[in-house]
Amino acid sequence: MTKTTLHAVPIEAINAFNRSMQEESDRARVLLAVMWMDRFLTCRLSNEFGKGNGDARKRLFSTMGPFSSFAAKIDIAFCAGWVSSDLHHDMHLLRRLRNNCAHSLDFPGLNDDGISKQISKLQTPSRQYYDWGDLKAGATADEAVVFYSGHRPKGVTEDLDFTTPGSLGFMMGIQVVIAVLISDLRVPLILDEKGSLAIAELPEHMRKAQQED
Repeated sequence: MTKTTLHAVPIEAINAFNRSMQEESDRARVLLAVMWMDRFLTCRLSNEFGKGNGDARKRLFSTMGPFSSFAAKIDIAFCAGWVSSDLHHDMHLLRRLRNNCAHSLDFPGLNDDGISKQISKLQTPSRQYYDWGDLKAGATADEAVVFYSGHRPKGVTEDLDFTTPGSLGFMMGIQVVIAVLISDLRVPLILDEKGSLAIAELPEHMRKAQQED
């Protein structure tokens, strides 16, 4: 038996990820987001299965091991009760989008109509944005365009075919997905050079949504 190591993530690395989301291309944003989700899942799995010996633990994450793929890690976390159904759904949606980015030479970008509609199907962001995925557009008699959610406002005479641009939806949604994932997985965060640790907690309104899942 070897000494158990606590796996944690530096909070500065997460801050760097958030900054990179503003600077990178659409393809890179998707790849980076999924890379970090995979890292958080690996962190929880490594802490959960931290006993035995080094060789046995390495085999868990080896090519033929049970934790070898991102898809397997997502399902394990869901079946272990670490993440809720909305987050499970969203991680698989983002995994498929990652595969599209990684294997397509002509990735059209996040604002492509088909990809924008996929992003609008993310479920976790509704914990922060109550009208997530329900933004509509309509035209008035004087040809002005009105954006709204819920009931059609007075003065809107025609519904327009509208989907929130995927780049905007991704930037808004991924922040919520990552925040909920870190909290759900209880990922230890390294706060400073001294190695001080903390566990992220969701705001109250998002915790209520979590409990109601």
